[in-house]
Amino acid sequence: MRFVTILMMAVSVVVAAPVASVSPSVAAAQEIPEMPPLGALVVEDALAGTGPFRIRTCPTGRNGMAFVEGGLEIKVTGRCTETATGTGFGVSAAGLTAAHGEFSIEAKLVDGYDRGWLALSFREQANGDLYILYLSPSRRWVELRKAIGSIGAVVAERTDVDVMGPDTWTRIGVRLENQRFWVLLNDQPIVSATDPSLARGGFSIVAGRFGNPDDDAPVTTVWRNLRVAALAHQPAPTVSQPPAGPPAASAPPDGTPPAAGRVVHAESLAERGIIPTGSCRTGRGRGEVVGEGFLLAVRGKCTDASVGASVTPTLTGLTVPDGEVRFEFKVTNGYERSNLLLGARSTGEGSGAYVFALWPGRGVAFITKVTPGQPTSGLVRRDDWNTMSVRLHGPSLWLLVNDQAMLTVEDATYPTGRVWLGLAKLDNPDDEDEVAVVYRNVSIAAIEGAPDDRAPTYVRPAPRPAGPGSDLTRLDGPAEDGAHTASASLVASEPATR
Repeated sequence: MRFVTILMMAVSVVVAAPVASVSPSVAAAQEIPEMPPLGALVVEDALAGTGPFRIRTCPTGRNGMAFVEGGLEIKVTGRCTETATGTGFGVSAAGLTAAHGEFSIEAKLVDGYDRGWLALSFREQANGDLYILYLSPSRRWVELRKAIGSIGAVVAERTDVDVMGPDTWTRIGVRLENQRFWVLLNDQPIVSATDPSLARGGFSIVAGRFGNPDDDAPVTTVWRNLRVAALAHQPAPTVSQPPAGPPAASAPPDGTPPAAGRVVHAESLAERGIIPTGSCRTGRGRGEVVGEGFLLAVRGKCTDASVGASVTPTLTGLTVPDGEVRFEFKVTNGYERSNLLLGARSTGEGSGAYVFALWPGRGVAFITKVTPGQPTSGLVRRDDWNTMSVRLHGPSLWLLVNDQAMLTVEDATYPTGRVWLGLAKLDNPDDEDEVAVVYRNVSIAAIEGAPDDRAPTYVRPAPRPAGPGSDLTRLDGPAEDGAHTASASLVASEPATR
């Protein structure tokens, strides 16, 4: 049986270069409290071709990684995606997560010292929330930030620090105990801060470049000698080992998805059918048949208590234990902020479902019990028709875009259930900007070789009266803001790439 990595964390955002400015609300220097003592060493790796970091290349090919003599090299020459606003690239530590303890790693800038920056992120969440430590050697600047949803804030900073010299090894570390953090250079604390926002999560290393993201000036960093230690009187960080070897470049590393077989049900979506029509309670989300297919549109929150802006109508009469759900889609408005969702094996109990998602404008895809991150490698065509498919075969879950297998994860929590389709608006749910997508040609198929009693079933429901306010108010899967609320840590496939 193939081995599928289930990561405890993933972050899949393209990191824009930080702005080196002094915040008047954050002290540039401070009295640093005594650090808690360290306990057992949990991870020690030279990064000589092994360990928790997996080699990646960003979608544009302008940034990449390689194991070289001395450690793991990250080279940055430009944008990681065509829509990225800055120049940065990094990788998460597969299977590593911590609430307390110390992460530390040696790094040096071997090229681009005057324009390069480095970063360590920690307590990363599956939805992209994190703390991130930026260091700019040439500007003698260190900044600790947090990113929670669309909001970023400086937690601590200093602008008088000798971070590292050119082509010089420096050990960079963060020590964590409850709400208190210490930033260390060569094992000496230089900044301390307190923040209660995030309690536990993963760890990444990142490198980037200040200045014009479209020039070709390279920044090259090398990383080595990762150490992860527990605190003397706190639970140790947890580590689960990823499979050996790099992933395939164009498909998940664990083979090919199961083949789709006989078609159980198909519709063009050019008339009312499997997807209910109507509006949500506030009238700010709607579903209706249009000329080319079925339109989902989101302008704001569906209830006053919603956290985010989304609609997720259930596909009426459909149950899929094993099978494929496939449809064509085209984003017609708000491409940069659209989040296409499909929930499968929904138990009808709010969070009881698997979620397959695409953020086409941000180059992100994910499979999870609720939320985020893998690169889509530019597969989604803007202003054109695309296909999105999910295949379910026992515990194996697959996401395909334009018939290319992208992500896979294995989980046996939900053996069967209903299917819902969704659209969410990223960032501020309270503005008036609308996102919209048209779906057409939905097809439900069995999986070749699966038992007959695991095939999808479709029972055509009784006719429903047309009109707003009746169908889309009954949201299944994660409640209408399920795309924004993390409850489980199941995230698909490989360490995320920024």
